[in-house]
Amino acid sequence: MQDVWGSLDTWAWVIDGATRPGADQNHTVATWTRALSNEIACTIARTHSLSLPAVLASAIENSRLDTQDHPSATVAMARISENLVETLVLGDCAVLVGDNLIQDNRIQNIATDVRKARRQAKCDRDSDKCLKLYRKLLKCEDAARNREGGFWVASETPRSAHEALLHRFHGENKVLLMSDGVANEVAITLGGPAQTWKRLTDPLTPSLSLLRSAVLERDGQVDDMTVVRHSWTL
Repeated sequence: MQDVWGSLDTWAWVIDGATRPGADQNHTVATWTRALSNEIACTIARTHSLSLPAVLASAIENSRLDTQDHPSATVAMARISENLVETLVLGDCAVLVGDNLIQDNRIQNIATDVRKARRQAKCDRDSDKCLKLYRKLLKCEDAARNREGGFWVASETPRSAHEALLHRFHGENKVLLMSDGVANEVAITLGGPAQTWKRLTDPLTPSLSLLRSAVLERDGQVDDMTVVRHSWTL
């Protein structure tokens, strides 16, 4: 599992490391995502006054690996006060504040024809064609990653933190941060934002187990699922 989460004081975050089936560097992804999470916590501990993008940029800079094929990850972050929730979303992790689901779906605009063909191949249960299209899609995504007109994720470039989606929600004091494995089910299995708040209650482990089972029964496979429920407390 490449998902990592953390919290410190009024801050919380979820990191979803990008892996590929059978790839040799997947263990490096797990190590780096933990290092990135630790650097986020260290940066916050040094100063609480930095903006969310500044914290993430500093963490990316300080966890950067000396490797050509650098790991990448999507990130959701939040800072909360009595009547304000500030959020950052980079990649297809997501945050849910009230009825507002914020997810960075810029990657979905890359190679839309290949994505459509792959979905059809899945429906046709054509595994060979599906694999071929998956490899083609990865090449298209690699060419568009962390580039103007493409999409942005956390990797070796601190600039990507400043390309994240930022929101401020006044009058709110709680937030759900989630990996895409959960976010993609908000409108489907979970029944929308209001029902998501009701179904993803503490303790979260039984709720996620039920969600995982439902997705597995429907799709025959399931992505990593991570949720952090963060709220203001005096």
